[in-house]
Amino acid sequence: MAHVLAVLWLILKIILWILLGILCIVLLFLICPFTYKGSFYKQEESIKASGAFHDFLFLFGMKANYQESLSVKVRILFFTVYDSAKPKEKSKSNTKSNTNSEVIDNPPASDENPVISSETAFEEVKPAQVTEESKPAQENASLEPQEPGKEKENTSKWSRMIQELCNKDLTIDSVYDKIENKIDAYNRTTDLFAGPLMTHFWSVMKAEIRRVLKHILPRIKGYVEFGMEDPATTGYLLGFLVTLTGIKPKNLHIYGNFDKQMLDADINCKGRIRLIVLLFVLLRVYFAGHLKEVMKQAEITKNKWRT
Repeated sequence: MAHVLAVLWLILKIILWILLGILCIVLLFLICPFTYKGSFYKQEESIKASGAFHDFLFLFGMKANYQESLSVKVRILFFTVYDSAKPKEKSKSNTKSNTNSEVIDNPPASDENPVISSETAFEEVKPAQVTEESKPAQENASLEPQEPGKEKENTSKWSRMIQELCNKDLTIDSVYDKIENKIDAYNRTTDLFAGPLMTHFWSVMKAEIRRVLKHILPRIKGYVEFGMEDPATTGYLLGFLVTLTGIKPKNLHIYGNFDKQMLDADINCKGRIRLIVLLFVLLRVYFAGHLKEVMKQAEITKNKWRT
């Protein structure tokens, strides 16, 4: 009995350690950030761009580069899952099947299998001549009545529609009740969107959207130098961009060139995403925003419109 209990305790400890390991991995992925970065460079005619996304342990990663052509590379653990830079190798079986099909399609010429050229083929195959006897037969075939099955289907459709209209009691009271239900549904919809429940929900949603954007948006730095064909247009555009001080990143500098039409840029960005922040946002929207009650009221109004 003691040996059986010792074995059961050992199995239970192994299961608990496995569950603890899974829980630690999930917590690591929730707390530790996923980082992403990108860059864009343009100088005269040369254009370069790159981007990367990976987790904190580099277990999963994706890279993309552009320089005359786009290349994408996806890696999981220590294995490259996808690499667009590698040429696609055709298997030997495909090459063999292609050679066999060519041999079958183009057999050697012999006495038993003479080669037929395109000229002789057109000479041998002639279009069927339309005689005077075949013309009335074709006209009669075009004037033949439709199949009885199709006529039955059309009549059955019309009969079903007539029966449905007859079954409905289209009285003044029923029409009045339907109009009253629609008015009630409209009033309920306006009360829902203008009521305190929905206003509180939208206020919570706005705050959480701002928090998510502040967390996800990257840090951008670099410069952009541009010039238009008309110097006045360059001045107008530069003045408009200067007014966007609250939206434009602080470390992104914009310069105007009034001498020539050009566009040079060197921009780098880097950001991070933590899954636990997104999880907390969803929980706050569900509980603080009373999402369950909002969905319940929306379902009631939808049913009102259906009646």
